[in-house]
Order: sequence, then C-alpha cells, then structure tokens
Amino acid sequence: MKDLFKGNFAYVKNSKYLWMFAGGLILICLILNLILGTSVDVAFKGGTLAKFAYEGDLTEQAVVDYLSKDFKLNALDVQLSEATASGSDEKYQLINIYTTDELGTDEVTKLADGLTKNFAANKLTQDSINSIQSTMGKMFFLKCMVAVAIAAVVLIIYVGLRFRKIGGWPAGVMAMVALLHDLTIAYFAFVLFRIPLNDNFVAVVLTILGYSLNGTIVVYDRVRANRRKLRAPLTEVANVSLNETFKRNLNTFITTFLAIATVAVVAFVENLDAIISFAIPMAVGVVAGFFSSTFLCIPAWVAWMNKREAKKAAKERSGGKK
Repeated sequence: MKDLFKGNFAYVKNSKYLWMFAGGLILICLILNLILGTSVDVAFKGGTLAKFAYEGDLTEQAVVDYLSKDFKLNALDVQLSEATASGSDEKYQLINIYTTDELGTDEVTKLADGLTKNFAANKLTQDSINSIQSTMGKMFFLKCMVAVAIAAVVLIIYVGLRFRKIGGWPAGVMAMVALLHDLTIAYFAFVLFRIPLNDNFVAVVLTILGYSLNGTIVVYDRVRANRRKLRAPLTEVANVSLNETFKRNLNTFITTFLAIATVAVVAFVENLDAIISFAIPMAVGVVAGFFSSTFLCIPAWVAWMNKREAKKAAKERSGGKK
C-alpha cells in the first residue's frame, strides 16, 4: 500500500491478486443473492402497488390477514413506511401494498373502501395506486436492457477507434469487461440493500457506464502518450501510466463519492425512497468503477497484448526456421 501512494506500485504484477479479490467478492455477493433473492419493482414485473396514508398504530400482519381473507390477492406483500409531504417537512405514515394481480379501477375502489372501513380508527386515505400489466412490465425491462447493451457496444467501438494505435479493439473489450464488473457490483447493491429493481436501476447502470469509462480513458490516454516517450516494455509503460494517473483518478473518485454519499444520507434522513434507490447503488458503483479503472482494466489489457505479442513472435520464429 505504501508503494501505491508513493507512485511506484506494480499494478501488472499484482493484477492476479486484484482479480482474485474482485472474483471472490462477486462470488460472495452471488451466494447472498441466491439466499436473499431479487426484489423487482412493479414497473418491471407488473401488478398493482397501492399506497395509503394512515394514522395511529397499525401492523403489517393485520393488513395482510384482512386482504388475504376478504380479497384473496396473489403474492401479497405489505410494508409500512414513512413519507414526507410535498412542499413541507411534515412526515406521514404509509401502507405499501403490492400484489401481482392487475387490479382494475372498480377493484381498486373496492380495496380502498374495504381498508377504510376495516381500519376506520387509522383514518386511511389513498396516496397513490399504480397498476401495470405483466407483459408491459417485462417489455419495459427488455427495452431498458437493450438500451444498456447498445450503449455498451457503442463504448467498445469508441474506445477501439480512439486507441487503435495501442491495440484498438482489445482495449475496448477490456474496458467493457471492467464495466461488467462495475455493473455487477451495482446490481448486488440493489440486492443486498433490499432495493427493488426499478427504473432507477437503468439510470444507475448508464451513469456508471459513463463514470467508469472516463477513468479508464484517462489511463489509456497516458499509456498512449508514454508509449511514444518511453522506450520500455508495455508492462513498464502501463505501470508508469497507472502510477501517474492514480492521484487524479483518486481525487475524482473521492469528490464524486462524497457528493453522492451526501445525497444518500439526506435522502435517508428525509425518507425519500425514490432518491435512496438511486444514490446508494450509485455510490457503490462509483467505488467499483474506481477500483476497476485503476486495478483491473489496464493490467488485463497488458496481459492480453503481451500474450498476443508472444504468439506473434513465436509464429515469426517458426516461420523463419522454415
């Protein structure tokens, strides 16, 4: 670690340990994902999400028992939370009711009337209701994933063309591998913090794509410049370039992370769920982006290029013998 901040850290030499760490972390998160499962928002899987404001004391089980008995809703999930009134600091209590059933207007009215009468002491009032067909939710998710895939392909092409003098498409592919690492970690943030996958997931993915790639391009730029100046093997050029850009990327990471972490803290204090579901995974993604841009992408690209050069040299030697 001392060498890291002194500017003489051997990135390429230690890359296998860094990749082992990244792989181990992803494996642990995958196991936890299998245990905890993935929560998906109504926007993606379809169904009905109804929110009612209430007063006094109320338990989730009481609402579940009533709805299961009188309405027989499928895959029923009830959670209690707090919300802040628009334009003021006043907070109020909410019942969040989700079901995979796609309720129509009349069914929603019956549901609201039934809850209001059964829990009259709690003075229920309807806050919001969203009902989406399952086919629409799946189609929306598919379109979002297609948008992410197109963005990824464009980024590979961009990096390949911009750095064609130092390897071209291998540079783009390795940048994409690092991005996949970042997006995987961001996804696990949704799982581990029990945040449902919603439209904010797509926003996080696209934002991380841009942020992480920016740090990678900074290093590739320095590698390209140093390769013209230094008469040294690619491994040494890469280590020099990474050490020269480390503080710049570190400062960018710290300022970005602090800004997003501040937003996450404020959103948590004010109970702003829509912002929390973006800020927390984004903060985790920024950490992953800094790690991959600094420790994973370039060393992996160097290993690829060295292996390709070794094969080329071996082929030339065998051709020369003939």
